[in-house]
Amino acid sequence: MLSPVPDGVTVVASFEKAERLRERKKPDPLLILEPLQEYFDENGFGEGDLLWGRLGLQSTSGTFHLQRDEGFQVVLKRRLGGPQPSEVMDLLTEVELL
Repeated sequence: MLSPVPDGVTVVASFEKAERLRERKKPDPLLILEPLQEYFDENGFGEGDLLWGRLGLQSTSGTFHLQRDEGFQVVLKRRLGGPQPSEVMDLLTEVELL
């Protein structure tokens, strides 16, 4: 289910909210909505509110479904912190496969 409301942990609204997490020694969020929406606006990627939802298991996935309007939907994959297993592909390898 997609939502415009950040969860305050892995998804926050602004850089200021991300900084507050850092000050409390919490992990950095994987998604900051306001600058991402500004980027989409500047580049003509859809209109309206940015909706988001997690794909996959929340504890093992940094993959998000993003949507603005019916004409704009994307999947954003973020690398999770910590050591990565050797079988995890880097972004260049994934792009080559596409």
